[in-house]
Amino acid sequence: MSSSALAVSATGKSSSGYQRYSFVYKSSGGGGGALVPAGSFAQAGGFGFLGLSIPIMSGGRDGELQGLRVHNDKLASYIEKVRDLEDRNRDLELQYAVLSRAPMSGAGGGDQSSAMMDAYNEQLRKAQGMLQDLVGRREMLKQEMGGYEAEVAELTAQIQAEMAALAAMEEELSVLRKSVADANAEGKRLQGAMEMLSVNLDFQVQANIQEAEETRERVTLEVQQQAEAEFQVSVESMRREFEANAGARKSQLEEMYARRLAALQTQEQRLEAQISEAKRDIKAVEREIEQALRQLDKLRETTARLQAELEATDIEGQRQFEMMEATIAELEAVLNELRGRLQAQRDAYSELQRVKMQMDMEITCYKQLLEGEEARMSQPTSIVVKTSGGGGGGGGGGGGGAMGGLKLGKGSFLKIRR
Repeated sequence: MSSSALAVSATGKSSSGYQRYSFVYKSSGGGGGALVPAGSFAQAGGFGFLGLSIPIMSGGRDGELQGLRVHNDKLASYIEKVRDLEDRNRDLELQYAVLSRAPMSGAGGGDQSSAMMDAYNEQLRKAQGMLQDLVGRREMLKQEMGGYEAEVAELTAQIQAEMAALAAMEEELSVLRKSVADANAEGKRLQGAMEMLSVNLDFQVQANIQEAEETRERVTLEVQQQAEAEFQVSVESMRREFEANAGARKSQLEEMYARRLAALQTQEQRLEAQISEAKRDIKAVEREIEQALRQLDKLRETTARLQAELEATDIEGQRQFEMMEATIAELEAVLNELRGRLQAQRDAYSELQRVKMQMDMEITCYKQLLEGEEARMSQPTSIVVKTSGGGGGGGGGGGGGAMGGLKLGKGSFLKIRR
């Protein structure tokens, strides 16, 4: 018979501060199984699960073994998913730390932040889905635990039925013993009756002989005339007849009681054989009941340990679930804050774009004004010089006019700039 177990070993604490466990299937028979790590607390004998030993009854062993292997694989996948969730949580924390320290500038920074926020949202959705999957697996484990409890109840009912059958067999054995005792008593009574009949027969023979002697004497006294020879013949004839009758009766009685005694002896032998067979059956049933009781005790211990392990796993899963919910809440708060900051930066960027467009429009306007002013100033100016005395003044006036034009142009430029 092969025995299997599921080893549970601690592999150290993760970055989130709680203990990691590795579940490894172990088989000491012909079935498959993985290597058992050092530090595992699985038992060596029996059919184990979560470090427990579950004895299996003779019926349906292969199916139960396959079912527990599937259960082992499910628990291993459960632990792997918890590890993966821890790794994802650490990645999220690292990316959040990088994001919180990374500066965001311009449109490229905004797009990158939006992409990272989308990635965070996707990872959060995946984490929530994994948490829901873990909750479903925990419910499945509870259902399977209920199945184990039902199996224990069924085994208990079977053992009770076997004990009831044993009690019935013991009662039947007591009835057989009583019948044997009655048969023995009947045999002894019949033997005593035979002895009594033999004694009575002998006594009757002696009485008949004595009576015959008395009759002979009386007849001798009464019939003295008859000859002695005839009297002796009569007496001998009566004696032979009586002895023949007594011998036949005795033979019949001995034959009848011999037949009865042989029948009783045959019945006694048959009852002794039945009693021996019943004793062997009772011993076999007692051995089976002892084995079933031992298996039931082991199964009860296994159920208790399995219940404790399930409660511990449930508590650990609940604690991890609460930690993940708290982490998700923190990440959602951080994402909301990042969304607010990103929206503020987008608003600031839009304001800067609007100011830039206004400045571009002003620069274009200034450029057009400057080009117009330069074109006006590049036109030729005619100066008239008079020879009269007032010519100088005129010239001065003309010059003043020219300078006045220049000043007007400069003034208009300054005004435009203002």
